[in-house]
Formats: sequence, structure tokens, C-alpha cells
Amino acid sequence: MVISDKQKKVLEDFYISIEKLKEGYDTLDGNQKVQIKFSDSSDTKNIKLRNPKKYDYLIVVLTKESAHLYSKEDSKNKYDYYFYKFNQEEIKVFETKKGSNSFTLSKTKHTKQAIETLNLCDINKK
Repeated sequence: MVISDKQKKVLEDFYISIEKLKEGYDTLDGNQKVQIKFSDSSDTKNIKLRNPKKYDYLIVVLTKESAHLYSKEDSKNKYDYYFYKFNQEEIKVFETKKGSNSFTLSKTKHTKQAIETLNLCDINKK
């Protein structure tokens, strides 16, 4: 079987992504390491986070069905997606037990307004 240059590039990118995940972050924004979390769950299970020492900031993407929407936005539910950005200091508040290095985003601790919103029907309009 012959692998094309495009297929080789895809495989290389895949393995680079795996290495980034092992290091504790999902992608890079310039020189900053970023963790990304997504939730569309309507139940109130916490969103598990990696230790913030391994990345510079966290992006959380929630759908209008997510139980984790900030309560002031929760009642509106007018957007399909809500984007939140947390720096390392803000993430430290989500430590489950002081000194545990275990972090979760719970519905009760999340008090930040979205930095961006998106409706799928608006994508074609841009």
C-alpha cells in the first residue's frame, strides 16, 4: 500500500496531537498552551479538567442544553454555543480539594459570562 503525502501529513499531525494531549494541553495559541472542554449534557455531572499548571488557559464550549451554562445565560438559551475562557488563576477555584491537583467545573462554581456565542444558522451569513 502506498501512502500519499497528504495521508502522511495527516498521520504526522495526529501523532503530534497525541503528544500534546500527553503533555496536558489540547492545542497552542501562539506560544500559549490551551485546554478545550465541551459539554452538551443536560445532567449536572462535573466537567473534569487537567491541572492548570500544564496549560495557560482553558476554553469551555457549552451548548444551550448544557447544565453548566452560567445561570444568567441559562434562562435565555437563545444561542447554540457559548464559549468561556478561564486563565490559570480562575481555574484554581475549581480544585476539588485543596492540594489534590484535581479540578472540575461544576454548575455551582461557574459564574462567568460567555466571551462569545454562536448560532449555527448564522455561520452561512458571515
